Amino acid sequence: MASSKAILHELQELKEL
Repeated sequence: MASSKAILHELQELKEL
C-alpha cells in the first residue's frame, strides 16, 4: 500500500526532529 510508504516517510522525518 502506498499509504504505508507515506507513513514510513513521515515517521523517519519525525525521528530526525
